[in-house]
Amino acid sequence: QKVEEVSIGSGFVLDSSGVVVTNEHVLRDVSDVKLGLLDGRTVDGTVVARDRDNDIGLIRVKGIPLPPSPPLTASMSGITVVFVFKSG
Repeated sequence: QKVEEVSIGSGFVLDSSGVVVTNEHVLRDVSDVKLGLLDGRTVDGTVVARDRDNDIGLIRVKGIPLPPSPPLTASMSGITVVFVFKSG
């Protein structure tokens, strides 16, 4: 029986075009992911950029509006957080 590997990480919405920032190690070896939103929705995303040296990955979500997070501050309040699920 094959066991499916699942990796879970978190991220935030960078801008209203649907770009999400997460860690590259969560996206390693995949090109498509599922994202869980705080309102309970699950949406599909495509990996559009990765930087293994700095452990940064970018995902694009199309077809649904995602509110961008406000500028980062020390308090980090108001950040639109998503959860990234990969299976492979």
